Amino acid sequence: MRFTMREPLAQTMTNCLHLRNFTRLNETELLMLLERRNHPEVRKWMTNSELITPAEHLRFCVHLQEQPDTLMLLAEFNEKPTGVISFHARDNSWQEVVDFGCYAFYPQVYFMINIEQVTMLHLVAQRGIKHCSCKVKSANRLGLLLVEQVLGAHPVKHDADYAYFELNFPETPAHYQTQLKQRLNDLKLQLDIAL
Repeated sequence: MRFTMREPLAQTMTNCLHLRNFTRLNETELLMLLERRNHPEVRKWMTNSELITPAEHLRFCVHLQEQPDTLMLLAEFNEKPTGVISFHARDNSWQEVVDFGCYAFYPQVYFMINIEQVTMLHLVAQRGIKHCSCKVKSANRLGLLLVEQVLGAHPVKHDADYAYFELNFPETPAHYQTQLKQRLNDLKLQLDIAL
């Protein structure tokens, strides 16, 4: 699968991926995110596909400060908002991520999956995550393909609505730090994370 961007991804090593925690964003930025969260192409793949009100969205974002087991990140590529990545751990130890996902602001879904992969490798290396699981709506064929083929997740079961996937990370954090450096080099990206 190929993807295009306004600027070639591999043109120079000056390309920068900046990940910003929702808890560090101002109200204007958070409301911009609400517009994307409510986009029909995003809502249709969510567990709850109802539109989110501004009050609900701001309350959710403020509540994130009290949830050390949840991480919502705004991805910016070369200072342009590109998409959102989310992780929810089983508990504060971050040994197991019980749900993760992403959505793109523009049609470059494949690029966002690469960003999600880089972010996951960073978290595994930094927090010692051992296991991740997620579910994808069965009708989301592109999402199913990308989670399995790009992220390398293994399908474990299907039901009428969802396919369920798992990823295991049995190696040491240093092993995944090395993988992260290689992936960043492959993508010609510098990574900056503000958690």
